[in-house]
Amino acid sequence: MQSEYLGDALDFWKSNILQILQPHFAHGLRVVPMITDEPKWDDELHEAYSRILNVEEEDIFRGMNFTRAQRDVYFESVMNAFPVQDLFLDPDTGIGLREIKPSIAKLSHVRPEEITMLTKGNDRVVIVYQHAPRFKKWDESAAREYCSRIRSGYRAGYVTNQGAMLFFCSDKTRLMKLTNELAAYTGEKVAKERVFEMYSRKTKKRRLLRNHK
Repeated sequence: MQSEYLGDALDFWKSNILQILQPHFAHGLRVVPMITDEPKWDDELHEAYSRILNVEEEDIFRGMNFTRAQRDVYFESVMNAFPVQDLFLDPDTGIGLREIKPSIAKLSHVRPEEITMLTKGNDRVVIVYQHAPRFKKWDESAAREYCSRIRSGYRAGYVTNQGAMLFFCSDKTRLMKLTNELAAYTGEKVAKERVFEMYSRKTKKRRLLRNHK
């Protein structure tokens, strides 16, 4: 997250998705903004971010700049601060697809192994904002490709032309509640185009829908 992008249309879209799913955050939702220009963030900007996402300020991880040298410490601090809570990660562009050395990992990305670390040994839901890439065709198949880099647990997503919200959890039932809520909210015709689920690598990928009642 960078201050220059704060308040764009996608921030309000993220907020709406989180509010739709709010009843299913069993442990409460915490926001991990992955801010890369922390010195520019004064109280006014932090308050604006909180209002736009419609979350309490104390539910947002803050006070630590997301840097290349400290990214391991950053996520360890997140886990210490929020040991069981569901998490929304808000990187600039989403999940890094290419296999790159940790020392040169882009700050605009969250690495697949970092998502795995956050979901390992618990039933928390980790939600990641994924921006539509400019260098390739963007559709559900592309969103699935990003999800597939996280090789453990269950995965799902809600896709738009501008990006996606991707969901990761080791508990299949919890993830299904989220996708069913999105499908019930949008209706079946929209959900068939926007909502998808993925299971283990040995399980056939399939679309929604089941009974949403």
